Amino acid sequence: WPNLDIPTHFAGGMAITFGFATLLREAQARLGSIPAPIRSLCALGMTAITAIAWEFMEFGTDYFFGTVTVLGVQDTLSDLFFGLAGGMLMMALSLLLMRG
Repeated sequence: WPNLDIPTHFAGGMAITFGFATLLREAQARLGSIPAPIRSLCALGMTAITAIAWEFMEFGTDYFFGTVTVLGVQDTLSDLFFGLAGGMLMMALSLLLMRG
């Protein structure tokens, strides 16, 4: 499904960042106040870690089970780029919405 690769990684990055941002917002009850820009950056950082872990998982399934999910370095870097691009868009949107 190569035509869906870019949109799914982009949307996935948005969804993961939204999830981590929500988790951090709700965690303030236990952790104390965390400024919105810090929460957004932490959510994006956790999204990056999730994307990297996902790519390792894809490599592992290819290596151990003989699947073909990793199509090369360009595919992996493209996946990471678009996942983080979606995460950055979500981070920017959330910061803009919080101001308005």
